[in-house]
Amino acid sequence: MERVRKAGDIYKGVYEGLYCVGCEQFLRDGELVDGRCAEHGVAPEPAKEEWRLAKEASPEAKDRLATVLYHLVEALRVTTTLLGPFVPHAANVIAEQLGLRSQTNSGALAWGKTVPGTRIRRGSPLFPRRRAT
Repeated sequence: MERVRKAGDIYKGVYEGLYCVGCEQFLRDGELVDGRCAEHGVAPEPAKEEWRLAKEASPEAKDRLATVLYHLVEALRVTTTLLGPFVPHAANVIAEQLGLRSQTNSGALAWGKTVPGTRIRRGSPLFPRRRAT
């Protein structure tokens, strides 16, 4: 875990922005109409959000964070396999970002196939938000 942290793959960060309680998400300026959420008609609240588990310094929290991240990547890997027949382009892009070769063999759905320490590549949104018209 320390090697991953030193490599800069995991870091503490704070996201600050305008949060709509109704949408349960942060909104960008372009998503607001007259300073209000286009869907709910209310002004979003200024908010900050940290990843709390990454914030804790205890060895137990670091181990837990490593476990959470591993299971997140593993869930993405399995989901990618299941989505392949329905949205092949998106599944291929996700698989490439996860560093996967082929997800079509019979063992692809087995849990625990991701190699610990796998580096994930950053990508652009697969399904960008549509702007309200």
